[in-house]
Parts: sequence; structure tokens; C-alpha cells
Amino acid sequence: MVSQNKTQREIKFRAKAFTGGLVYFNLHESHASPNDDAEVFYVGGVPCKAGSEEQSTGLKDKNGEEIYEGDIFVLTGKMWQILALLRAMLRAEKGARWA
Repeated sequence: MVSQNKTQREIKFRAKAFTGGLVYFNLHESHASPNDDAEVFYVGGVPCKAGSEEQSTGLKDKNGEEIYEGDIFVLTGKMWQILALLRAMLRAEKGARWA
């Protein structure tokens, strides 16, 4: 039996605004342009570049900032070893050969 008392996280996004900077929003705050211009969508009246959207991972960095898809981070020390091991395990699970 599945518990009905699950906490759901808000699904958040960010996109590059044509005016510069980033705009943060959820799905209910954005809409396509009235003329269905494939290169523009609006968040609270701010024009944003279509295709620049990135979804929040739900994780935060060591400074408490949210991490979004496309963020660049630095792996140090043992984190490289863990990442290499996980990649090898995924390849093996998918039937690929160990290199």
C-alpha cells in the first residue's frame, strides 16, 4: 500500500531572458507567444529564449543554491572515482563491455 502522505517537490525551471539574466519559474507561470513564435516564450511578460529552459534537480550545492540541469560543477578527490565506478556499472547493466 502506498502512503498518501508523500511530500511533492515543486517542479522549477529557469531560462535565459532576451533582456539578459535568468528567469525562474514553474510551469504555471510560462506561456508561448500569441503568434506561436518558436523562438520566444514568456514568463510574467518577460521574453525568454525557447530551448534555454533548464529544470531544477531538486538538489542544492554547498552554498545552498539550487542546482539546475546544465550547471557545471567540479568533482574533486574520491568523487571522480565514484563517478567512474557508477558509469562502468551503468554500462555493464546496459550490456556494454567494460573498457
